Amino acid sequence: MVGAVARREDGLVGVASRGAGIGAVHGAGLHLGVELVRDRATKEPAAEEASALRGRMLELGVIVQPTGELENVLKIKPPLCITQDDADRFTDTLDRVLGEGW
Repeated sequence: MVGAVARREDGLVGVASRGAGIGAVHGAGLHLGVELVRDRATKEPAAEEASALRGRMLELGVIVQPTGELENVLKIKPPLCITQDDADRFTDTLDRVLGEGW
């Protein structure tokens, strides 16, 4: 399980490095947040985009919840029984949706 968590975090950082809309990945372990921004330089919050991304991920079978003061952080709190396949599916789906130009 520890390997799944560590690999999951590395996966999110990898997605963040490719995804123009990700400003930062916050948290540790199983409680993470992906901050969505319209512009990486200005860090302008992307609340509307976060809502659209949530909807698209739900269509693909992955549940995330926008949260935070500005509703632009995807809260990730999986159950303790998460598997490596589950973690990989999440990061792959997030990468796919970001690549669709959400």
